[in-house]
Amino acid sequence: MILARLDHLQSEATDLAQQKGKERIMDALDSVFDPLRDFSKDSIRLVKRCHKPDRKEFTKVATRTAIGFVVMGFVGFFVKLIFIPINNIIVGAA
Repeated sequence: MILARLDHLQSEATDLAQQKGKERIMDALDSVFDPLRDFSKDSIRLVKRCHKPDRKEFTKVATRTAIGFVVMGFVGFFVKLIFIPINNIIVGAA
């Protein structure tokens, strides 16, 4: 009688441990898939709101991008122009 009760308690403990293990696995899977699900929902919402730019809007964006490239090119050129003589002075002095 006592052995049967112990076996029953042991099987209940094993079942409970398996159930908790399954819950942990499900929680782990949810922690992985929840951000992916949220990202996909946000991405679909973004794509639905997007529109193809008209010619005027595209020209404006392209012009501003080109101006940005030119400005960054000049900044890089002048930085290089200033640091070449400084580098020669430092290296030449050694």
